Amino acid sequence: MLKKLKSLKIKGRIFIGFGAVLALTLVIGATSIIKTNSLVGGFHDYRGIASDTVIVSEINTDMAKVLFHTSKYMDTGAAESLANTEKNLESLRKHVGAAEKDMAEPELAEKVRQITGLVGGYTESLKEISTLYTERDGIVSTTIEQTGPALRAEIEKLSAQATRAGQDAASTEADAINLHLMRARLNVAKYLANAQPKDIETAIAELSIAIKQFGALGNAASNPDWQAAVASIDPKLKAYLAAATRLGELVSEAEKLRVEKIEKDGRAVDALTNQIEATAIENGKALAATMLANSSAAMTALLLVLAVALAAGAGLAILITRSIVRPVDAMTTAMTELAAGDKTVEVPSQDRRDEIGSMAKAVQVFKENMIENARLAAEKLDADKRAAERDEKAREEKQKAEEERLRLEEEGRQKQRDEMLALAEEFEKGVGHIIQSVSSAAHELQASAQALSSTADQASAKSASVAAASEEATTNVQTVA
Repeated sequence: MLKKLKSLKIKGRIFIGFGAVLALTLVIGATSIIKTNSLVGGFHDYRGIASDTVIVSEINTDMAKVLFHTSKYMDTGAAESLANTEKNLESLRKHVGAAEKDMAEPELAEKVRQITGLVGGYTESLKEISTLYTERDGIVSTTIEQTGPALRAEIEKLSAQATRAGQDAASTEADAINLHLMRARLNVAKYLANAQPKDIETAIAELSIAIKQFGALGNAASNPDWQAAVASIDPKLKAYLAAATRLGELVSEAEKLRVEKIEKDGRAVDALTNQIEATAIENGKALAATMLANSSAAMTALLLVLAVALAAGAGLAILITRSIVRPVDAMTTAMTELAAGDKTVEVPSQDRRDEIGSMAKAVQVFKENMIENARLAAEKLDADKRAAERDEKAREEKQKAEEERLRLEEEGRQKQRDEMLALAEEFEKGVGHIIQSVSSAAHELQASAQALSSTADQASAKSASVAAASEEATTNVQTVA
């Protein structure tokens, strides 16, 4: 492998290295993508389970609200409770529809379809109850709440009329009838509040007694006004009895719907949602365990691929580095020794066919040029040395000639000085005789100064000329010297 790498250019090795790194990166990436896709699929399934669980939880919540407001409506008959029930039923149908659309598992989808049917049945039952309660409320608002108080007032009036007529027995009987009516009204109110069958049964029984007694009371009286009052009250009592009886039937039917449909369907929906939720939770746990195992396997596979890739990359990097760095280090050492002047060093890697081999051949040429330059420098140094010796010898000869010339010049100057000094000495001697003669004549003529002044002046002028000439001669002598 190393020999094959040596035969490649460095650029080729680098490309091979980058190609290997890229290939290893692609392998790692492909492994990551494959394993990640498997995990993504698991996460998608888990998200679906979580979504199903949330929807089922919302269905449960909606159903609980529906049951609460339905119960409140049936207890109070409040329109607001009915509106809240219908509002929550709409939300329930919406969430059930979403669950039916999104639920992928067949078993859970079948349960959702059952919930859909139950919700539909619940809605119809609620409509029936609403219809029954509408009729009930009509009976209550017309007959129960209006006829009841009117009957009580009329019977009280009848009792008072009997008292005024002195018919105490009839007055007592009327009061007893009014008491039965009051008990019936009270039990009707209790029935409307609690929907206990015994309350409406008691109310019907009390009304039946009141009607029976009232019939007897009417037959016993002969007073036309009394007969007319009894005839007016009797159908009202019977209408009140019929209203109470129908009221019992309506409330009984409503309660039957509540027990057999509303509560039963509500429990069935709750049971189904609990089953779906439990199944979803179990599926989630199983999927989580599977995902955990897949994740662990994916991580193991990824680490294994990564370790192999790192080992292969490191080995390839070492091979490429050794095939480049070692020859470069050897070449650097050789060039350093060459730069230090060691021309005996061997240039390595000259047999290589890559850039390092080309560099080695260039360094060898550099070495050979260094050797040749050293030889030429030595030859030049020797030639320069011989030229310097010749120049030194010529300089010495020239110096000797110059010294001889200077000696001859000095001798000529010395001879000239000697001649000048002799001439000056001779001249000085001549001038000295002249000065001495003039001085003697001056002394001789001084006595006759007045008579010979002109002669003295002439003599004095000559003496000055002679003195100047003497001084000039002396100066010449000094210059020559």
